[in-house]
Amino acid sequence: MINFHLNCVLSNNYLKNEKMKLKNKIAVITGAASGIGKAQAVLFASEGAEVIAIDSNIDAVKDVILEIHNSKGLGYALQLDVTDEKAVKETISNIIQKHNRIDILCNTAGVFDGFAKSLDTPLTLWDKLMNVNARAVFILCNSVLPHMIEKKQGSIVNMASIGSYAAGAGGVAYTSSKHAVLGLTKQLTMDYAGYGIRVNAVAPGLIETPLNRDFFQTEGSGIKEVIATIPVHRAGQADEVAKVSLFLASDDASYIYGTAIIVDGGVTATLT
Repeated sequence: MINFHLNCVLSNNYLKNEKMKLKNKIAVITGAASGIGKAQAVLFASEGAEVIAIDSNIDAVKDVILEIHNSKGLGYALQLDVTDEKAVKETISNIIQKHNRIDILCNTAGVFDGFAKSLDTPLTLWDKLMNVNARAVFILCNSVLPHMIEKKQGSIVNMASIGSYAAGAGGVAYTSSKHAVLGLTKQLTMDYAGYGIRVNAVAPGLIETPLNRDFFQTEGSGIKEVIATIPVHRAGQADEVAKVSLFLASDDASYIYGTAIIVDGGVTATLT
């Protein structure tokens, strides 16, 4: 009876390992200390990937890796300013030297502008949004692309937004930066899909994360009115975006190139 139970456990573990969507993949995820990036890191590790979790907040991202290790997953944390081109290139080079490959890059790090209109947006805020949300994505993609071209494989998942399609998801800087992310995603596909590199994006709507915590917690912020406009009448959760990211990163999306999957509870359905 004991042997039968042991055999069942071993069999179940074998089946679980065989079904892992990212088994033995090396996945680099930015903005992994909280929100969508954290959800991606935890989910990807549970699906067999070794996760390199990157964030400027090293203590918080180490906690994410501890959670992954406690669940028997693989990964480690790195502190990095994703807007620092030299540091990014050195970091990516070190990761490739250690693992001999990067299979997946998730450009998830991002900042928000609090719905600031153009005349209320100082150049410093504009530059910050563009640097983190768009310029950093460009730097990271360019840092991994030569390696992925050499290997003739790779999956990049960029974090777009419904603000990549229409105004209102953020202020002028946020909307502009997310339009840039979608444009970059499409152009990279045109230029590098022939090398077997899939570049796609996830376009979330209103997702409850630390990035917009103040919006959710501040009385009179308008959050109730915003949620009332969402067909499903609720905000999304980070793990719902992470699951779509997993699909795009995995071989399940082997013929999906240069597109963004909208995760917004039906908001954009009302715009077309």
